Amino acid sequence: MNDSDTPPIRPLRKPFTLQELKDLTAKDEDRYLTAVVAVDFDDLIYNDIEWLNEGVSELITGSGVALEDIGFKPVGVADGEIYIEVTGSVLYWLEEQEEQDKPVAEPAPED
Repeated sequence: MNDSDTPPIRPLRKPFTLQELKDLTAKDEDRYLTAVVAVDFDDLIYNDIEWLNEGVSELITGSGVALEDIGFKPVGVADGEIYIEVTGSVLYWLEEQEEQDKPVAEPAPED
């Protein structure tokens, strides 16, 4: 297969919904997922790893703190953007979201 036969890389342009994240990670007990995101080359050069971790988490999940144990692999370049394959776990973040969604128990009436 040569470069002209390679399908174009399509980076994620909007975060996954909570349900999509649950569906994507349902088969993995540690809730790992992989997605390709586009990062501006200049931003990559002038910012630190904390910025990158929070930025890719925000691009994938909508939250800068959702992804943990993040791994990176560059997979392409186009129009001043670096395409990065990101792998990370959303296990604890999903657990927090589920806790927040649980209805609060009503206190028992006092006699």
